[in-house]
Amino acid sequence: MFEPAIEIYKKYFDYNPYNFALYKKIAFLYIDLGKSTQAIPYLKQAVILEPQDREVKDALEVLSK
Repeated sequence: MFEPAIEIYKKYFDYNPYNFALYKKIAFLYIDLGKSTQAIPYLKQAVILEPQDREVKDALEVLSK
């Protein structure tokens, strides 16, 4: 169910590779799928784009342990 959504979201990077919401959404979809290691690069990029987002920072901290 989430896998096709992730692929669709990734296509939007062609239009805006600096879209924080896309990075965050893809990261949390991967987390929901139990694919935490795949979520980490998206969380890292989201933190670069929006360093004040607590939810993303907390998720990255938990997954990086």
